[in-house]
Amino acid sequence: MVEAVAYQPEIIDKHREYEAQIDAITQFSELLDGSMLTSFELDFDGQTIYGPDGRALREVTEKAEADAERIVRENPELHFEPRRRKLESEEIELAHAMAREEIPNVMIITSDFPTELKNAKEDVGGYNVTRQQTMLRVLARLPNGKIQMYSKTLDGSNREALEAIYAEFGEQPKPGELLGQRIHRDMSVDEQQVLIDRLTGIYDRSMTAQFGGKWYAGRRPADVRNTYDFVCTQHDLVNESVRLTLNNQLTDDLMYDLAATMQKRFANAKQGVISIMPRQTAPDLALLHHEIQLAGAAARQQGVTFSACGGTLRGNGYDTTTENLMSEAGYGNKAEDEDEFGPLTFECTNGHSNRRPRGKLIDQCRVRSCKNSVSC
Repeated sequence: MVEAVAYQPEIIDKHREYEAQIDAITQFSELLDGSMLTSFELDFDGQTIYGPDGRALREVTEKAEADAERIVRENPELHFEPRRRKLESEEIELAHAMAREEIPNVMIITSDFPTELKNAKEDVGGYNVTRQQTMLRVLARLPNGKIQMYSKTLDGSNREALEAIYAEFGEQPKPGELLGQRIHRDMSVDEQQVLIDRLTGIYDRSMTAQFGGKWYAGRRPADVRNTYDFVCTQHDLVNESVRLTLNNQLTDDLMYDLAATMQKRFANAKQGVISIMPRQTAPDLALLHHEIQLAGAAARQQGVTFSACGGTLRGNGYDTTTENLMSEAGYGNKAEDEDEFGPLTFECTNGHSNRRPRGKLIDQCRVRSCKNSVSC
């Protein structure tokens, strides 16, 4: 009996290590290929709704409307953008009415993929024609008078599955674009907090009914399995995450850097890039952490976020301005990520992500340890 008791701590430690390993693999897999989920709180002073940086939401949507007119002049193929920006401005006015308690305390918005691009063969103006995502948004008035905004991407913009969401509330949308066809209901705080998950479940169950199999946010499990298999080969990153977890050293900042490294490796693997970093054998921790720091710095420079069902990881340098948060929630012109010189975000020849100011070029990579030339 004494001998059995003596071995218990070791058994417990092995169990904790196993659990930490499974958690790490699962989280990395979701972060690599997860559906984007965002949530942030908005203030209301009795007249105007403001974002976290104190900027009025009306100001952001009015600017987006003006920018849309310019974008169409430069690219007539995006002629639908002014229409969509106007609908988003109307949405923000309804949010103000909600804040004033003039309408129900929850508004559900289905920002579906533009029908004009359904048959496009390549990405146009920032729209991904392969995934054809819908941005599902929920705006909810909290008891303290603030507005909580939730948003989640649903792949495919499957019309039948989207209409199933309306049917859940006894509504039948009109033919055509869904963006302006909003659902208004009164809900408790508890109902508000799980609403995005509830709506995602409705969408996925409809996809199953139509096509069979299992779905998550409009994606088949096979999409996730591919990333899961990849993560399982990255022993050094997984083991380092486990080590940090068991030593209570895995901070959000470190997890962000680890996720950035995993994402960078995954992107390289899809492009056939072979890395010299060891995967199967015990790694050189100094070399590994150098790679992790570089990947994290590059992701922060670009303002990358990593989202999974457990939440969203952001770098300390992430742009939390009202305009950026609204863009993350699906508002505004996607073509704004380009200008007359091309994409604002790009990579140097060493694979580091860079983001330049609009209307300006930069001479060298902004990752401090690189400084490689990026001029033409």
